[in-house]
This record gives sequence, C-alpha cells and structure tokens, in this order.
Amino acid sequence: MYFPNKQRYSLLNAASTKENELRVIKASAVVLLASIFLSLLSPHSSSAAYSAEDLVREIPEFEETLAILISKLPIEEKRLIEIKISARNQWGSDDPAEIYQLLSNDATPGVPKGYINYRDNLVKVNSSILWLKNQIAIYQIEIPKMKAELERLKAAEATATPTPSATPTPSATPTPSATPTPSATPTPSAQFQINYVESHQNLKTEISILIKKYPSQKKILTVYLKKLEVINPLDLNNSTYIEKNLQDIRSKIEVTETIVNQNARTITCVKAKKILKVRDLNPKCPTGYKKVEK
Repeated sequence: MYFPNKQRYSLLNAASTKENELRVIKASAVVLLASIFLSLLSPHSSSAAYSAEDLVREIPEFEETLAILISKLPIEEKRLIEIKISARNQWGSDDPAEIYQLLSNDATPGVPKGYINYRDNLVKVNSSILWLKNQIAIYQIEIPKMKAELERLKAAEATATPTPSATPTPSATPTPSATPTPSATPTPSAQFQINYVESHQNLKTEISILIKKYPSQKKILTVYLKKLEVINPLDLNNSTYIEKNLQDIRSKIEVTETIVNQNARTITCVKAKKILKVRDLNPKCPTGYKKVEK
C-alpha cells in the first residue's frame, strides 16, 4: 500500500487551530506508519516492497514528521507544568486526591466541577505526552531501518546493473563453478525467517534452563514458554507481530531473572559424600538430599 504525498501533506496542513493540531499530527502519523509497516517491513507480503526511489522520497517526510513530534513534546510538558502551578495557586496542591477531598467539603453535592476540570485536563495532557514519546520512539527506530533498507536496495541495484567498463573480457570470464546459484542469494524475507527462528529457539532454550535453575519460578516461566508456542516464526506475514512478542517475552524473562538473582537464597544440601548448593527464591533440597543447617 502506498499513500500519495499530497494526502500526507494535506493531513499536516489541515491544522488551523491549536486545539486540533495534535489530533491532525496523530492522523498523519497513523497514515505514515501504516505505509511503512505494510510496504517496507513486510517485503514478503502481497503488497509491493519499497524501491530505492520510494525511500529517497519517504525518508525526508518521516524525518520531518519526527521533528514535528519532537517540537510538540516540550509544549505539552509546559502545559502540564502550567496546569499544576495553577492548581497549587488555586487550591494549595496539585494532587488530584487532595483537591477532591478539599472541594468535597463544600456544600455542593456530587463530584466538584473544579476537580473534574482539573483531572480531565491532567489526564488529557499526560496522555498527549505519553503518545508523543511513544511515537517519537517508533520514528527513531523506523527511520534508521528505512535508511539501512535504502542502502541495501542501492547496493542491490548497483550489483544488478553493471557499467559498460565493468564488462568482463573473454579471459576474465568466470568459470561455471564461480557463478553463484540462486539459492546462495539470501532474500530479505529469508533473513528475517532465520533471525526469528533463531530468536524463538534461543528463548525456548533459555527458559528451559531457567526452569531447572530456579524451580520456584517454573509457573511464571512456563507461561512465557506457552506464549512462545503460539508464535509461529515461519509466518512472515506477521513479522511485526512476531518481533514485538519476542521482544516482550525477552524483557519479561530478564525482569524475572533479575528479581530472582537479587532476592535468591543459597542453601547447602548433602547426600552421602555429595554436596550440592541450591540457589533460589525458596530453595529446597532435591529428593534424597538433606539440608545442612548452619
């Protein structure tokens, strides 16, 4: 799928007031991201992959949108500070719970209107700041990916179109054995497949090792293992979904391991002349072993 430049710029230029400016930027970002996800990040799907010419045109637009998003962040953060200062001046606090308690002491029945306005403004600005930070992070990841893809495409085009001066002489004609076979030329989708399969298998192996190492964490680690079972790394039509889930499981495993390492206790177990040290959150000696009391 490809969205014409005119459509994208019309979204950005449609902002006539400050009230709808952020909403328009959001709409523009959605259109731009839909384009990149469908065509660049899924070259194996039915939609056509980007050409070098497409990316030469697209990258400046993405960089421009990123600059706009970055410029909006300080404005929203300034608004948040102003709202809190106003609350402190008016009620002596910027904490919603304290303000609610203070205004509830009035004779007015129900939730105080002043509290509702303050809370709604606070939620709105905080949501805008969070959204902007998330979008900025996405663009900062995707733009380098696009640039890398552009370099790859340029290199591929240069290789596929030899210059006249590069025409080999009869003496320089390569032997049949030196001619690379089609199977020796990895496609982007094949590379993605290898990466996902390796990551998938590595995570499964790591979880299995951690379950043996930390039996008390078997329940939570098994949940991650089951999540991996429903992810098919060979289904490249869902490459973005696969990548996101693998990263999510990876981060959760790291958090679990960190918690265990920080809070684990070590006990010594003996069986005849065998001595075994067990480290876990709730360490227990294996069957046949006895705990050595200190």
